[in-house]
Amino acid sequence: MAKKENKKNKISLGKNIKKLRKKRRKADFFPAARMWFSTFLSIFKGDKGTIPGDIGDKIYIGENMYVTKNYMSAVIMIREFSLDTVLSMTSDMIKTVKFAVPETIIDFTFKNSKYEIDLREPGLKERVNKWQEQLDSDKVPPKIKERNAWLLYSYDVLKSGKLCYVTRCFITVRAKNNAVLQCALNQCEKYLNGYNIDHKVIKSDIKRYLNFISPVINKHDSSVKDLPSVISSAGSLSEILPVTQGLNDETGTFLGIDRNNENPYMIDLRATARAKNFYVLGPSGEGKTFLVITWLIDMFADGYSISITDIKGNEFTAFTLACGGKVVSMRPGSTSYVNTFKISQDGVSQGQPPEYYFKENVKLSKMILTIITGIDDQRSIKVSALMEEFLDALYLQIGVSANNTNTWKRTEELSPFKVYEYFKRYISEDIKRVYADILDDVLMAFNTYLEPSGSGSELFSSEYVIEELINTRVITFDYGLLDKNRITDPIALELKQLFAKLITDSFVRSNKDKKLHTVRILEESQMTTKLQKRMYAEEISLRRSQNQINIMLGNSIAALKNDEDSAIILDNINIWVLGRLTRSNMKYLIEEYSLEDYEEQMEDINKNSNLDRTFLVINKLHRNTTSAMLKAFVPNSVVKGSIFKVVDSSVDEGV
Repeated sequence: MAKKENKKNKISLGKNIKKLRKKRRKADFFPAARMWFSTFLSIFKGDKGTIPGDIGDKIYIGENMYVTKNYMSAVIMIREFSLDTVLSMTSDMIKTVKFAVPETIIDFTFKNSKYEIDLREPGLKERVNKWQEQLDSDKVPPKIKERNAWLLYSYDVLKSGKLCYVTRCFITVRAKNNAVLQCALNQCEKYLNGYNIDHKVIKSDIKRYLNFISPVINKHDSSVKDLPSVISSAGSLSEILPVTQGLNDETGTFLGIDRNNENPYMIDLRATARAKNFYVLGPSGEGKTFLVITWLIDMFADGYSISITDIKGNEFTAFTLACGGKVVSMRPGSTSYVNTFKISQDGVSQGQPPEYYFKENVKLSKMILTIITGIDDQRSIKVSALMEEFLDALYLQIGVSANNTNTWKRTEELSPFKVYEYFKRYISEDIKRVYADILDDVLMAFNTYLEPSGSGSELFSSEYVIEELINTRVITFDYGLLDKNRITDPIALELKQLFAKLITDSFVRSNKDKKLHTVRILEESQMTTKLQKRMYAEEISLRRSQNQINIMLGNSIAALKNDEDSAIILDNINIWVLGRLTRSNMKYLIEEYSLEDYEEQMEDINKNSNLDRTFLVINKLHRNTTSAMLKAFVPNSVVKGSIFKVVDSSVDEGV
């Protein structure tokens, strides 16, 4: 009996469950039916497509859109970007569409998977040649040429070993009703067509595409032909994203937080063989040094070596010592020199002809002797000729040959004082006759600096041991020109600047041999000599092959733009870092270097007190120029201190 009763109860319970399920299906059916009927009508009457009031937490997925309690959403798929695609395309498109249809929301989805190719694939070289041929042909349509240009560029990037991706790009357009949604879709298509970006509005089986769009579903299939993808790198993606300015590179040196979007702004200085030349420009007190020191901290941690020319003095000392580096004093009390007269075969680089190294040393020795004479007028050419003739005769006399390195050990006896003794013996009646107009001045200057009892002879008291100086990661040359006991002798200052250059040259070469990059800080001011500017010009224009990155700091561009020797510096700058500028500086930069697009930001920095110590970075290092607004954080105690009380050329120019 009990068994029959249990069986009867189970049958009754099963019937009740079926009735309940049927009732629930009916309850769910009518709202869904109303929603889809409303959506169907919206195709013909745009004002009828609305979100059902009882949708709750459900999501209804149709053929061409999906609906939640907040929005009706449609999807656009990007097939191919064009060469016309603007920088920060995503933020530009959002701004443009929302201006026309304010009630809409636009989201972008980029789904990446690593992309690699076999460069040894037999047919690849043939395809590359074909793309190149079509690129050069007059019979190929422009669209095909553009695609081939992209393919060749992608091939070069992949060949370089840089990380690349297969990227699927989707744009989701959202609105509260179908009428607004359709208007927004039309505006999106108008924008994409305007930049020749190939795209498709999804009008069927949208559920299938959602699997590829969803950030929580890791679904990708490179074999799906109707889900196109683009080949991208971190650099090309960052140029599309709204935070391009903060995500310039995948890795690199951290320059600061961009005030425009609160994202980090980074530059990978090792990623390109192009010259990397910064110019940090702004008046005293704006925080140039503090901004640059934040960069140097990151660079030091990232393995860069650093050489600093500290003209004012003490600005980089704390940083240098904290890094275990060396501070080389170039102040009045310093008495060391670089002995270029003594030539060692150990200095010849591998593969370098000995004769080239020898002649470079003789050239430097001639420069030192010429500087000591102090003659810089129209007679300087004659002085240079005399020094060249004398040095040739000197090495010949002691039996030294440029081609025979075994003879170079005979130069070990040479010092500036010993060279002067040879010079006095070199002066014959013929020399006196040919160089009569300069000889007295030359001898008087040599007596001052190259005679052991001369008043300026302390400059040559001891030799620098260059090997000890360059065996460090950070080296700073401290001139202390803000100090009350600063160097006032122009000859002494130029000699010290030349010695610093020779030590730096060895430092950079040594780093290059170790496969290290060197960051050079070049401080330019009213106290910079003509010789120093010429040396800066050489470093900025010729040193990229030595893995050198240059960061110049300056108060005013006037000192460079009006100087023939240093004008080349400005022409080689590709990363501008601009603080508050005078009218003349701003006008010059805009006109000469095509910075019109940044005039408004320059004006903001000049006028807006909230932008004190803010710098506009204009980075022309990459294919597309990017920019950022970076804040230099300077302690108030420093701002009010004497370090910023420096003669500011902007006062003379007028703001």
